[in-house]
Amino acid sequence: MLVPPLSYGDYAIAASACGRSVTREADGPSTLRWCCDPGSPTGASCEPPSDPADRPTVLDAAYAPLRLVDRSSWSSDAHDAV
Repeated sequence: MLVPPLSYGDYAIAASACGRSVTREADGPSTLRWCCDPGSPTGASCEPPSDPADRPTVLDAAYAPLRLVDRSSWSSDAHDAV
């Protein structure tokens, strides 16, 4: 599972608990991708992957209602692809 480069350990722990290997390298091999927008712990927007439909992708937007600055860079097409 590809997890965001800046994130707390919960994504990696959950992936490991499900028997998945974990990578933080965008070009590393993964069968599942986890994205956060806005990201945690920085709160900054994250860019969508260049091809969000190339593998199963989860978009975690739990903190979106708390966004104080910036806007999401995810288009409606990118949202639909994940």
